[in-house]
Amino acid sequence: MNKAILIGNVGQDPELRTLNNGTAVLKFGLATSKRWTDSKSHEPKEETQWHRITVWGKMAEVNANVLRKGVKIAVEGEIKYSKYEKDGHTVYATDIVAKTIEWLFKKEEGQTSKPRKKPEEISGVEPVADDNEIYSEQPDDDIPF
Repeated sequence: MNKAILIGNVGQDPELRTLNNGTAVLKFGLATSKRWTDSKSHEPKEETQWHRITVWGKMAEVNANVLRKGVKIAVEGEIKYSKYEKDGHTVYATDIVAKTIEWLFKKEEGQTSKPRKKPEEISGVEPVADDNEIYSEQPDDDIPF
């Protein structure tokens, strides 16, 4: 089983692109953090990890209209390892290919970043793909952006 579940904050406004075949692809960084108290100094500590998130198809289009830097979301997806050539060097990348995205922000929570559109303003499209939705248009090669 290849499954990743992350809860964190969007690191920058997502970038939406459309492939030549018309398939939408959305990419953005997600920051997850853990906090603890150091056992010796009793000082609070924090560690942040950054994850590259890729979203395909209709789910990419919907989330491009809602997600912005700073909003909190939950992502469930698969880990995908890839490599590509850049400036004569092989670059290795790890992405989370999102299967579902759940919006965890609410207006009354005082989010500093507001979504571009409210979820209810998006006409008849569910923001979260169901488990049976698979985007067969995914290319075999990774697009490095």
